[in-house]
Amino acid sequence: MHALLVLAVAFTAGIHAALVPEHLAEMPRLGDAFIVAAAAGGSVALALLLAPASRRMLRLAALFLTIEIVAWVGFVTVPVPGFDGTPESVEAIAVVCKAIELLGVLLALGLLAAPTRRRRAAAH
Repeated sequence: MHALLVLAVAFTAGIHAALVPEHLAEMPRLGDAFIVAAAAGGSVALALLLAPASRRMLRLAALFLTIEIVAWVGFVTVPVPGFDGTPESVEAIAVVCKAIELLGVLLALGLLAAPTRRRRAAAH
């Protein structure tokens, strides 16, 4: 389960990084936000690798992924102050990314609910 969580966080970081150029060209402030999301996601994925049994890192992963989902919902449903062009249209890659982020949230919560010994075993 832990490896899948790391993969989910790394995937979302990679998708955000890949979309930086497009967003910088269309909406520079959103491009900047994608840079932050990519860097944060990469950092969280690395932290999960370095401290696989850390409850703090599992909570951080769940929080990061939840923020990504909530932010996207906002950007596709309402005009976001300071971001012209919102709400944005819903794109297939975003839906796939959000589904993987949701899976990551569920994995993190599942690992948090597991007894400590089982969490350590799942990390290896």
